This record gives sequence, C-alpha cells and structure tokens, in this order.
Amino acid sequence: MLSLENIAVTQNNITICANLSVSFLAGSIVNIFGVNGSGKTTLLKVMAGLKEFEQGQIIYNVKEPYKEIRYLGHQNALKEYFSVYENISFWAKLTKNDSLIEPALNYFSLEQIKHKNISKLSAGQKKLVAIAKLMVNPGKIWLLDEPFSNLDEINKHKLQHLISAKVNDGGIVVFTAHSKINFMDVLNFSLANYK
Repeated sequence: MLSLENIAVTQNNITICANLSVSFLAGSIVNIFGVNGSGKTTLLKVMAGLKEFEQGQIIYNVKEPYKEIRYLGHQNALKEYFSVYENISFWAKLTKNDSLIEPALNYFSLEQIKHKNISKLSAGQKKLVAIAKLMVNPGKIWLLDEPFSNLDEINKHKLQHLISAKVNDGGIVVFTAHSKINFMDVLNFSLANYK
C-alpha cells in the first residue's frame, strides 16, 4: 500500500495540491491526468522521494521503500553513449537479474538494435529502453511520468500488458497522462480536485 495523508505541495509559489489524502492498494493502477503544468510530475516526484512537500506524510507498506520504488521521468535516465544492451544490463547487474536481459530486449523487439548507442535512437526507441529497465530491475511500486508518450500503438499495447502483469503480481503502478486512460481497472485521478 502507498498512502498520502493530508499532503500539501507547492511549486514556484503555486499550490499543486492541499490536504490530499489518497491510498493506493496493492494491485492498483492509477492515472494522474491533467494539462501541462498541473503538477502531475511534481506529485510523482514527491511520491518517489525526489521532492519535498510542505505538509502531511507518505506511508509505504514495504520494509525498505526506496528499494522498491522505480521512477521513470521525462528524462529517460539512459547513458547516451552506451548501447541499448549496456544500458539494460547495467540495471540488471545491480539487482542480479542478468537472466531477464534477453526477455526484456525481446519483449519490446529491441534485439536488432541492442548494439546501437542510445544517442542514435529515436525518442520512441529510447522510451522503450527506459521501460525495459523496469523489467530487469523490478520493484513493487512503479511511478511512471507519461510512459505512453512517443510510443506507437503496438508498444502502447505491450506497455499496458506489462503494467497489468505488475499489478496482477500485487504491485502498484501510478502513471501520468494528459487525459483519462482506460484499460483494465484504471483509477483516473485529477489533482484539480485538491487545490
């Protein structure tokens, strides 16, 4: 479980949310939606422990929360002059999950470009590599900032299946988007209700 209790967050003297209380249970998919600048990314960063908040508390129902949280932001956090394979294997080795490298490459059809440097890839390909890192470095809580952007329909569908598998295994996935997304049992959540 991930619970936010009476959270208040400001960014550049603008209130992102006030008195926000919400709980995300194991097996939940949550879409935080809204227009640019509405605070979606800021709230994700708060949940990831990357930004401070002014009031309230966040409760994680896992022993070591920062070992279980995976944050994927707008910047894909890839080493530009490393290959696709090197980027994915770096994260796999951190968690001793080398056996997951090939399945991650195969899932998003990255085998043919696995020796290409990240700097040579399209925006969509970079996003797929960043998402593939989640497959080799799994945690219980995924916080994904606009994960469907730059993806074609086939890979959006694959990502939906990946998210579904994560929550079916008892994980929590919170992601942002500009509008409501409907697949499986997604809770669509707007910050506009908490300002």
